[in-house]
Amino acid sequence: MAGPNDPELLYEPKFPDTREYPEYDTLNVRIQGYDFTHIEKFQGYVDRMARRFNFKVLESYAVAAQTQRVVTYKPNSTIVDNEVNLALYDRVLRLGNVPAPHLQLFISLIQTHLPVGVTVTFKEHEKADEDYRYIPDILLKQKQEELKALDDPVIRCFIRRLYLLRSYNIRRMSNEIVEPLVPYELVDIGANLGHPSYKEDLNDVLKRAKQAGLSKVMITGTCEKVSVECKKLAETMPGFLYFTAGVHPHDAKDFNENSLNTLRELQSHEQCVAVGECGLDFNRNFSPQDVQKEVFRKQVELACELNKPLFIHEREAHEDMVRILGDAGERLPPAVIHCFTGTEDEAKKYVDLGYYIGLTGFLWKDRLPNGVQVALRNGSIPLDRLLIETDAPFMYPKINDKKLPADVKDAISDSAKQLHKFASFNRNEPCALAAICEMIAAFMGKDPREVAEATTKNAKRVYGLN
Repeated sequence: MAGPNDPELLYEPKFPDTREYPEYDTLNVRIQGYDFTHIEKFQGYVDRMARRFNFKVLESYAVAAQTQRVVTYKPNSTIVDNEVNLALYDRVLRLGNVPAPHLQLFISLIQTHLPVGVTVTFKEHEKADEDYRYIPDILLKQKQEELKALDDPVIRCFIRRLYLLRSYNIRRMSNEIVEPLVPYELVDIGANLGHPSYKEDLNDVLKRAKQAGLSKVMITGTCEKVSVECKKLAETMPGFLYFTAGVHPHDAKDFNENSLNTLRELQSHEQCVAVGECGLDFNRNFSPQDVQKEVFRKQVELACELNKPLFIHEREAHEDMVRILGDAGERLPPAVIHCFTGTEDEAKKYVDLGYYIGLTGFLWKDRLPNGVQVALRNGSIPLDRLLIETDAPFMYPKINDKKLPADVKDAISDSAKQLHKFASFNRNEPCALAAICEMIAAFMGKDPREVAEATTKNAKRVYGLN
């Protein structure tokens, strides 16, 4: 023990063994921008960097997009030249126990890699942030107030009659003969038709789908509530609409034993064709990874028990995905890797294991040197393992993009282009499946009719449909 005459104590104060630095208990990293793809990718990048700094990532979530109407006028005139609606997307990462000395380096790193058109802000978490997270947009709030003002028996009766009339119109669609504009039959194995953007014109959307040669559409269930809504929607057009029932990895954190019972009950419905959308998403991590794995295993077990196909979501979790599916052994039913966006090697691995690859309009923006486009060119995704889907209203296929190979753009038929015009980046539609099919065929060097015939047969075989 050092005495009072210890030289170290005479000339230097006694420091503790470890220095303590101030920490931010909870810090919000808010990412905003008008390009959904950039926001989504950059949110994943910030998440990965935070974990490399050993910051605790408490949660990640999206705030409702705010829509802004922008109008431009002709020079020296009040005549409208152009009018667009811009959606401002908003993502938040909540970090915990962030050491103050490390924060500045973290901020500098994030700012250095900030994409054009994206803004990022850092601030300590406050109660107002939690309130803002759940506040609906202004327009929705106004509509709610209007509904309250209409709360009388006569209006309620009118609304019920209107709902029944709308349901009748949808049912009547199934009997309407629609002449396809393309010379082939297609099956869309994944479309989110329960999305609010289809609420007002679903009849027209489904009619255009039939014009694009679609004979069947699978409506994607992503949680208990959505899966129940998908069931109700599918029941309006039996033989044309089907649905899947599952819990998406984003919603895995809300999964419980009642969830499994609900899914099992939904799977008994004659129009329910698969367990899903389920899987692993280690890019966005809206649910903890260990929770995602546990919930996915339970749904794989349910699919094995019922011998129902799996409709799978996988992002940056290839090895864990292969491991979990492999644990099911010979009991594993057909597995579809929905909206595949990985590498050629990953595609080969899935194909070697006997899984199916689902491709969407993502294909146009794939820029990996060993990505999906290369896999199709090299024949690494054979026709007997290929399925196609729109993932509408997402994954819009931009068939006129300047970076898309010229031979692919030239291969799109006029009919497919005509139908494609009804889809947009803000709302993709099932009718865009014709353009997706022809784009895939061009990358494979095949006739679109051959791709359409093969993928349609595959879909009917996998899902047990006629």
